[in-house]
Amino acid sequence: MCVFYLGSGHNPNRYTKNLDVAIVDFDGEQAGSFFLNAFRTTPPGNLTLHWEYKNPNDYGNSVNETPQAVDDGQVWAIVVLRPNITSTINKSLYALINSTTLVTYPFVSTPPVLVTYDEGRNPFTQNVFVLPPIRAAIATANKQYSQALRTTISSILSSTASLNSNRTLQLQNSLRLKQLLANPFAVQYTNLHPALPYVGMFESNIIGTKRKLEIAVKILNLFSK
Repeated sequence: MCVFYLGSGHNPNRYTKNLDVAIVDFDGEQAGSFFLNAFRTTPPGNLTLHWEYKNPNDYGNSVNETPQAVDDGQVWAIVVLRPNITSTINKSLYALINSTTLVTYPFVSTPPVLVTYDEGRNPFTQNVFVLPPIRAAIATANKQYSQALRTTISSILSSTASLNSNRTLQLQNSLRLKQLLANPFAVQYTNLHPALPYVGMFESNIIGTKRKLEIAVKILNLFSK
């Protein structure tokens, strides 16, 4: 089956505003504020899509339950900020202040943001109208939160310059937090049903049908002579 999004060539608001995308803040603290504010203020998504700001309670307070909303077709995508992101980042900042051990990047295995979508539902709509606004909003959140974190770190380094007994380790830790500062809202994209197999099957069926028609025409031509 091949489904086309009506109006997709023009992207009028009366069509794209029907594209529901859920936004869920499981953090509920400083990182969550930057996250939500970015989606509320960043075009084109805040103008062209229907952001649905959901409560973690809607998903049983479990990030693992959120993909089901996409799989059931309730929304085109769901963007989740995982819990405890602010506290995890703050722990890194506190380690920078104390400077007794080397700081490690806190989100090695589990990025703070999870985006779940279903490309198989309609690859054109997802890749042209849904995913780009999500990426734009996350980029805004990254920029704004990064600036806030840099300001905090600069203040820490300045205020503890004469107090810290291990200034070298403190400066090393500042460098080790570079990845965090550059991309505090690192993203994991989960595509529940990649479109390529479906598109390939559809294309193969078209080619096969065309070939059969060509053979049938040739047979008819033989009998007509």
